[in-house]
Amino acid sequence: MCRFIKAYAPLIVIILTASEPALAQQTPVNIRYGRLEVHPVFRTSFTRTDNLYQHSQDEREENITEAVPGISFRYPTALHLLRAGYSARIFSLPKQDIQKVKHSASASADLNFPFGLVFRMSESFSQDLYPSLPEDPGVTEHTFNLAFTEIGYRVSKRWDVRARYTYSFIRYQISEGIEEPFWTPLDRDGHSGGAILLFQLTAKVSLNAELWYGQLLYNGNQYSGYQAAFVRPMVGVSSRLSPKSNLSAKFGYEHRTFEDEDLPSMSSPVATCSFTHKLNSLFSYEVSASRSVHETLYSNNTHYFSTGGQASFFYRPMGILSLGLDLAYHLVQFPEADLNGDKREEG
Repeated sequence: MCRFIKAYAPLIVIILTASEPALAQQTPVNIRYGRLEVHPVFRTSFTRTDNLYQHSQDEREENITEAVPGISFRYPTALHLLRAGYSARIFSLPKQDIQKVKHSASASADLNFPFGLVFRMSESFSQDLYPSLPEDPGVTEHTFNLAFTEIGYRVSKRWDVRARYTYSFIRYQISEGIEEPFWTPLDRDGHSGGAILLFQLTAKVSLNAELWYGQLLYNGNQYSGYQAAFVRPMVGVSSRLSPKSNLSAKFGYEHRTFEDEDLPSMSSPVATCSFTHKLNSLFSYEVSASRSVHETLYSNNTHYFSTGGQASFFYRPMGILSLGLDLAYHLVQFPEADLNGDKREEG
């Protein structure tokens, strides 16, 4: 496994976008076949980093350019909505002499029935090159998959109850320049199930309570002792402050136990919050912050904490063109010292 020590170099990512910020945000419909809407999308970005490999002894600078052509489809009816999308991510890292094409695809269905039953399902698949994960020794190639199924029932005008099951996995492909004996890919699967209770307090404010249980399973018998189970209760609030402003926040606690009884359990607060505001027809922005727990097998650690925030600003001078600026900072902290007695901490 690649060995890291303290790294404090800040990372600021700036992205200039020449279309919609994401496929999920719809452009004005310019192609329609009956109810079917077709949305071609093209996005370009530039990212500047001063610590590409997230390593205090190898703080390489890099200018990363990315072009993302794609297409999305929407099929709305009076009660239901079907979506699907595809995009290609074309990466260029000139100082590393890396040019790669990665692919992403997604599909979802929101089904609403007159008697209060709601059914949702979603599947998303993506290949990624950068940003690297804190567990990675460099620029590695990942494959992510996330699928969930949710069923809900509107008990009354104010109360909703929902149940959800989520399955995810991550797979690695060893990149050139990384020697496998010094780093073992941490392929893994995640399963989680939960119950959600929603309460419409007022016309503009809703409350929710959630309880989640899940398991983390590593591929390979050598990591069987690190397989974990977690419980995460959370409470939240969301509010439409005005026709142009939205606020949402969730706070909770996560407790993890491991299959190897010699590994200490973990408990930590977790939270997410975001605020979006549309200044006018041309300008909008979003501010978000989070505190979360992630799995890892770095040195003596079974997990690490990520705390940070992001501010995104968007300017749309015309219907098919949008310019964006993202500023983000996240502090990654590992609770246990490595073999040198140092605790890894990165910003």
